[in-house]
Amino acid sequence: MSARVTLGWVAARLTYPGLIVCALLAAHQLRLLGVSAGLTSSALFLGVLVAAALLEQRFPHRPSWRPGADAARQDLAYLALTGLLQPAGKLLGLGLTTGVSLALARAASERNALSALPTWATALLALLAADLGKYWLHRAAHERPWFWRFHAEHHSPHRMNVLNATRLHPVNLIWNLALDAAAPALLGLGLDAALYVVVFRGTVSVLQHANVRLELGPLNWILSTPTLHQWHHSAALHEANANYGSTFIVWDIVFGTRHLPRARQAPVTLGLADGGPHPSALRHQLVWPWCAARATTCPRLRSWTPLEDPRKEAMEAT
Repeated sequence: MSARVTLGWVAARLTYPGLIVCALLAAHQLRLLGVSAGLTSSALFLGVLVAAALLEQRFPHRPSWRPGADAARQDLAYLALTGLLQPAGKLLGLGLTTGVSLALARAASERNALSALPTWATALLALLAADLGKYWLHRAAHERPWFWRFHAEHHSPHRMNVLNATRLHPVNLIWNLALDAAAPALLGLGLDAALYVVVFRGTVSVLQHANVRLELGPLNWILSTPTLHQWHHSAALHEANANYGSTFIVWDIVFGTRHLPRARQAPVTLGLADGGPHPSALRHQLVWPWCAARATTCPRLRSWTPLEDPRKEAMEAT
């Protein structure tokens, strides 16, 4: 067996769990060095993003999914928006937490009961609670037209790669960040434990979109892996309306939405599965959810150009 084949075999099996473990260990070490939790989470998010992008070049799952220059520029613009809007999303999440805590007469006694649990148990509860909320929010974003308009941009790329992880309309990003911040705060999780939850969820979220050749085996029954998530980005509606889990796949198993065909390794085409038009320019993408119902008369959508249908591109390629 050649060294190249051996390296590929090891990378396919250890890259995914290895990056998750390394991110958590790095978070622990940075906190020991006195680095703030906010800076630690942001640095590790970017670190995992860069590591996955490099692995995509070395071990691509589908070489044809490498991003073009225009798509990469748009994804980087969305990455910049993510950085700018993080404080607003976290502030909204903490505000929701305060409101819920005040509304619950038993909030204090519930927190006292939770405080008796080991930190790891409370962290696991925070992970599962946030993921359950994200499951239903994500599912609503596919099944409710108003939510879908803000979520559609995330599904617009015809090639799946790690940069797609941050391609979210600001409204979609805000509701994600708010829920991520609310669950640990509502359960009274300490700062460091909450950081590990954020780093774990963030790493899984980035790797969901990685175009890296992986062999994940049993992990496909536990986590929302790239193998599962690429089906969620299929241009076929019955394949896209599945695998909603943000971190774990357990809720898809419980509610019957897990989808992993044995006959094919990846979807035939990726992209929007609703069949409707969607703008190609960033400035129009940001306005689109507010004006989609009157796209022809909305002044902010003047001269917008629709994306090509991914199924049409696939037919032309064959």
